[in-house]
Amino acid sequence: MKTLKINHIAVWLVAILQQGIGAAWYGIFGNRWMQLIGKQAADFDSQPIFPYIFSFTGAVIFCYVTAWLFTKLNIDNVLHGVAVSALLWLGFTIVLTVLFR
Repeated sequence: MKTLKINHIAVWLVAILQQGIGAAWYGIFGNRWMQLIGKQAADFDSQPIFPYIFSFTGAVIFCYVTAWLFTKLNIDNVLHGVAVSALLWLGFTIVLTVLFR
């Protein structure tokens, strides 16, 4: 059995991609989102940078934990990785939905 190692470049790229997807999402749907929560663009003009740093740090930690888990589960192909990721996502989503309902 092959010993798997964490691909650090992939971890950082996925963390950046994750943040980019979020930025694109709010870039596309931001006006509608602000309408729904009763805010205007001016309400967000002087936001501190700390939440963005915290979000990116969390994304990096999440990606490293996922990569570590994949090495322990010996996931060595994309299909298996996507299947396990989908199961983890579904499990966390259900738990969080029930807890914060």
